[in-house]
Amino acid sequence: MTGSVVFSVDAELAWGVHDLHPLSDEQVQRCQQARTRWRQLLDLFEMSETPATWAIVGHLLTDDWRYGTSHPLYPEWFEVAYDGFENDSSQWLGRDLIDAVALASVEHEIASHSFSHVIFPEIDAAVAAAECRLARTVGNQYGFECTSFVFPRNKIAHRDVLAECGFTCYRGLRPSRLPAIPGLRGLGLLAGSLTGGVTPPTVTPVVDEFGLVNVPASMFLGGFRGQPWSSVAAVTADPAVKLARKGIDRAGERDELFHMWLHPNDLTSQRYIDRVSEILAYVELKRRQGDIRVETMADVARRVSSTTDTTVGSAPTPVERTVREQ
Repeated sequence: MTGSVVFSVDAELAWGVHDLHPLSDEQVQRCQQARTRWRQLLDLFEMSETPATWAIVGHLLTDDWRYGTSHPLYPEWFEVAYDGFENDSSQWLGRDLIDAVALASVEHEIASHSFSHVIFPEIDAAVAAAECRLARTVGNQYGFECTSFVFPRNKIAHRDVLAECGFTCYRGLRPSRLPAIPGLRGLGLLAGSLTGGVTPPTVTPVVDEFGLVNVPASMFLGGFRGQPWSSVAAVTADPAVKLARKGIDRAGERDELFHMWLHPNDLTSQRYIDRVSEILAYVELKRRQGDIRVETMADVARRVSSTTDTTVGSAPTPVERTVREQ
């Protein structure tokens, strides 16, 4: 049996927090380092020859503010971004970074993270349509088809609009197998990583009622920070690496998918760079052994669509129901 591993990257620079004010010192620092971290993450994928799905905020591709003027939320939604551009355009423009991904020796996927990082459950269908239309228009203008979609902050809504605008898949929610009470989930994961009693979920992509392929997430690699994670990592191997290895193994054993995701600016220190490097090395090992394959979200969508009855309105599978209930 051969399982599958997917890496998806939320590539947004300062667009990811332009609606959050005031920013914390950590958020400001992350924005300032985002471009450097982007290139570091790309280098890690290059060294391990691992393709990833880079979901980009569409406005990163262009400094033509006329796109924004056609947006239903203009000008209020764009004020912070456009003011920020006047002070430091490097945090708001990323054409060079996206080109670096597209021109890499590894065949990455350029996907969409919306046009301007709106939060989809907080908007109406007209705004969602504008976000999807503008994201695809700008992407196409610069040669990127962008058929996969990652919802800003993983807040899922308006999937019908995605389908109408030509997207084929999206990153769904992580199936919950631990308590949702704040604090308990993290402690449960930490204890499970140390005892071997917890494995991150592997998932089975499904076609939803709109004909989109739901590619659920399994594990957020940018988490597992602060105390007590740092204390444990200081005296033993990074528990997050141990959890990721268990998920990768399970995907191979069960012929399922293990879907990891992160932001480039999650690599805030060498510790987190090493984390991703170790996980990529393990993926490379398992790939050489024939236990897993590495796919992009678009690869998964094509594979699932070719083997599944994609009739719109078909009944959801148990996995799909689990994802919707969160």
